[in-house]
Amino acid sequence: MFVKFSDTGAHVGEFDSWPPVNGLIAFWSYGLAACLFASLLLWRLRNRIEGTEKLLLLAYFATAVWATVSAIRGPTEIVTIPTETLRNLAWVTLLYAMAGDIKSGARRGIPLVFGAVALVIGTQLVINLATLATSLAGPVSEDVLATMRLLRITMAAGSLVLVHNVYGQAAPQSRLSIRSVMLGLTLMWGYDLNLYELARRLRLVRPRPRATSDGA
Repeated sequence: MFVKFSDTGAHVGEFDSWPPVNGLIAFWSYGLAACLFASLLLWRLRNRIEGTEKLLLLAYFATAVWATVSAIRGPTEIVTIPTETLRNLAWVTLLYAMAGDIKSGARRGIPLVFGAVALVIGTQLVINLATLATSLAGPVSEDVLATMRLLRITMAAGSLVLVHNVYGQAAPQSRLSIRSVMLGLTLMWGYDLNLYELARRLRLVRPRPRATSDGA
């Protein structure tokens, strides 16, 4: 067997050798996440659903859809971003329902954070739908993508503040039952925050605008 040095990783370079590997890892990672949340959804559906359980199942469903689309189309595609926004909306709605059990005196300041996060999510949805409906090009496209990155960073940071406050101010006897959910949300939004902050600084992760109808 003959090996050409020009075909090895050192000569080909990271540009040609790393993206396929990263794409394969991302596909299986998001695929496994989709299977996990779909399994959790089906497992919970076996029992009687009451109260916040309905919102939890909705969040499971939204996360499974987002992970499925991310595995098929990629996590940074234009069509994937709205599913991520809806996933965040489902989980924030669940946090809002959980915060309702906190005593009014301890909830001071939390409604303001919920309002700020809700405003960010609403802005994201408007931009997501506008981006899907129109074809952006040139400087306008770059400005929109930069705005979307900043909104996602703000969303993740605000959601982490909500997780901290809701868990920290919950009744001691109820913390054990919500600990796993809060841990999962901390990991999810903590990952998002670091990912998009890195993308903002290095511009490594950016949604690719759709091609126009004339192929441009």
